[in-house]
Amino acid sequence: MKDWLSDRLAAGPVSFADLYRDAREAGFGIAYLYKVREMIGVDELGSKRSLAWTLSLDDSD
Repeated sequence: MKDWLSDRLAAGPVSFADLYRDAREAGFGIAYLYKVREMIGVDELGSKRSLAWTLSLDDSD
């Protein structure tokens, strides 16, 4: 799933709604999606209504 999420976010921010839908279709649960988000360094943009995820630009980790 790390590769899947990294690939999805490689071109820039993706709406959380799209990520969630695609993750479910790929057989991944939401808890695992959030766990991988922490593992690879993903930032949230926007608000609850228009939330998007993007790869973090902070390389200090």
